[in-house]
This record gives sequence, structure tokens and C-alpha cells, in this order.
Amino acid sequence: MGMTTLGLWLATNLAGEEANESLYSSADENARMLLLANPQYANDPVYFLAIQEPGPRSFAAEYFLSRDPANNLGLYLALKSQEEWRSRKSGNLHRSLAYATFASYAITAGLAYFAPERIQSTEPGIDSIFFHKAMIPFHLAAMLMLPRLGEQIEHRGPAAAEEMEHVGWAGFGALSIAFFTITF
Repeated sequence: MGMTTLGLWLATNLAGEEANESLYSSADENARMLLLANPQYANDPVYFLAIQEPGPRSFAAEYFLSRDPANNLGLYLALKSQEEWRSRKSGNLHRSLAYATFASYAITAGLAYFAPERIQSTEPGIDSIFFHKAMIPFHLAAMLMLPRLGEQIEHRGPAAAEEMEHVGWAGFGALSIAFFTITF
């Protein structure tokens, strides 16, 4: 079960990386459509950068506002008030893998908790079980933080996705240490 959980966590992190690279703002997508509908801005070379397919660093909404602040301010504020961050690739795969990883993690933790005590070793000193258990607070904290960080991406965008990425890889590292110290 530990190996399954570790593999699922790795797959979830990799799918999350791909989803993170394809994040885009709905405000930028809508502003892009407004820019395409207003060809009078096409004489500006920055216009062609603004109408590119939106990504994590898109600026179509800000460009739309900068072209005519007096007339576009109301529309810009309406776009930004309804802004949501979405992923073009692997978002659903990442979410499904995250659920599977959490379920596998919970089952593995339950099995570990209810497992019988081990036979006491007469050798003094720190053993591999000590290091295995020392990692529990780290990967457990990461596992508990990740769903909340995932919910924040829709509203905070790339900043929340970056935090989730760091926590996801740190938790995977702690789980890897726990797995490899008990296995080898």
C-alpha cells in the first residue's frame, strides 16, 4: 500500500505540474475576445501579444484597460470581479489522481495504525522505524494542506498553484523518505 500511495502521489504531482503550466484567467480569455472584436487596436505591436492564447502570465485584461481607460474601466472591473483561474490540460486528471492518492493514503495510514506491535529488537540505538515515524508529521501535514490549497487556485491563480506545488513535492519527499527507510 505504501508503494501504491507513493506512486499515486508522484503521478498526482506530475499531473499538477502540467495543469499548472496551462493555467489561464477567465478574465484574460474574455478580454482577448473583446480585443479581437475591436480591430482598431491592431496597429499596436503589443496587441498581438495580448491576443495570444491566455496562460499564467497573460495580460489581455490589463492591456484592454490600458488602451482606453475611460471607456473600458467598467468592463475591466466586471471581468475581474468574475475572474476564475482554470487549467487547459490535466486539471481533471490531477483532481482524480488527488482523490485516489488521498484514499490510498488514508487506507495505508489506517492499516499502519491498526497493525500489531512489532517484535521488540534487543539492539540499542535508532532504527529505520524511528526515521519512518519521524516523517509522519511532514507528509501528513502536506496531505491535509493540499485540498485547501487546491480550492484556492480558482481565485488566487498561479500564486496558490505555486504554493500547492511546493507543498505537494515536500510531502512527496517526506513520504519517500518514510517509504525508503522502512523498505531498505
